[in-house]
Amino acid sequence: MLVSYRCAPTAQLPKFCESGVVIAFTVGAYLFAGVATFFLGPGRRYVSERVQTARGHPVANAITGREPVSERRLTAFGLTLSLVLILIWPIFLISKFQDRKRERRELANWEERVRSGIEFTMMGGAGSVQCQDCSYEEEIVSFTHGYSDTGPTSETGVQCLACGKFTTISEGGDNDDDGTAPCECGGTLSRDHELFCPKCRSKNLKYRMSYIT
Repeated sequence: MLVSYRCAPTAQLPKFCESGVVIAFTVGAYLFAGVATFFLGPGRRYVSERVQTARGHPVANAITGREPVSERRLTAFGLTLSLVLILIWPIFLISKFQDRKRERRELANWEERVRSGIEFTMMGGAGSVQCQDCSYEEEIVSFTHGYSDTGPTSETGVQCLACGKFTTISEGGDNDDDGTAPCECGGTLSRDHELFCPKCRSKNLKYRMSYIT
């Protein structure tokens, strides 16, 4: 008994082939965009930074007693992370865009704070403040720290909210000043405010740092 088989109509083949070509083209374009984003965009630098963080610094590893990661494991980690970024490049780009947007917003907020005045939290080390309205100038300390024979030490700058006098609070070592005492005038000492000129009370001040420890 003979059994005959009838093939599918050839008219269906072009649609099937066309669909396969579209899928292959879409996948290829997606992967090409992922590779281009990795090598030409922020992907390769991101992987390099992550690998360097995993490797650690030799000095820091020696101090903390951390075992160094083998180069083979670092290479495998870098290749795996690279492949993941290529596959999820839209998500990666969106996250980097959001990070850049947040950084710009934080920078704009910081510049706005600088334009409106200066604060101890915006200053480091020790230096001088200059009033741009009356030319008053004074050497002050924002924050410094060190180490003595009796232990760690620090110096923290504060300002009296009443008279405007700048004071340095020394802690650690042989100093027992905890900074809770009020100013000689009875006013409150603070470092969480916009600094003002002790002479004319203007907030139009500039800070020039001399050193930092």
